Amino acid sequence: MSETLQTWANAKRNGRESELLQFYANDFSAEGKDLTSFSMSLRAELKKLGNKPASLKDISLILWSDEAETMVATFGEVLDGEKVGRTVRQYWQHRPGGWKIIFEGLV
Repeated sequence: MSETLQTWANAKRNGRESELLQFYANDFSAEGKDLTSFSMSLRAELKKLGNKPASLKDISLILWSDEAETMVATFGEVLDGEKVGRTVRQYWQHRPGGWKIIFEGLV
């Protein structure tokens, strides 16, 4: 699963919005936003980042299975050249076709 998270991070680092959005489930929600609203804010974030890629630090993965295979990923997202960044938490579920993010927010 850490490989999927790294692939997501590489897509974000390279500013590939369409590739990045493939990681998000159709029923994704985050802080009152559905996938459509979230994608608009993601587009703005990628534009703001420009050529300042971010790295993932202090990655924590918790995986369990109940009704669905679920994983919680918590990590620091630090812009290259910066000392501190933000802490992100994502909830992933294994769906047909692979792992999808169902929630993402800041901690």
